[in-house]
Amino acid sequence: MFKNIFVGVLVILFSSNLVLAADMVDLPEPGLTPDSPWYFLDTWGEKLSMVFTFTAEKKAEKAFHYSEKKLAEAQKMAEENKTEKIGKALKKYHEYLNQSLKEAEKAKEQGKNVDEVLAIVAEATQKHL
Repeated sequence: MFKNIFVGVLVILFSSNLVLAADMVDLPEPGLTPDSPWYFLDTWGEKLSMVFTFTAEKKAEKAFHYSEKKLAEAQKMAEENKTEKIGKALKKYHEYLNQSLKEAEKAKEQGKNVDEVLAIVAEATQKHL
């Protein structure tokens, strides 16, 4: 229930402000977007890539990259006025961002220095918001 409300609030906030903030955040190319019939291939490829990434630091970096890609997808959906698809991209954005932070914490517990990764995630997240 909380997730649905959270995603709904994000959709409302991002759909009105996403296009205006496009110049402020450097996002990767979105590639396939949620309105594509082939979008599931993009999602499968990301999951497969995460499976074959073995260190927590690399998983954190990759998950963060995917989170930015999902935000770019949401931005593109907002630009094309496809508001019903924004929620799907924002939900994935949130999931990948959380995964990135969890993997960074896991790496930190293993004694790895992940301060740089956490700093990049914090700075970019602040810009995203």
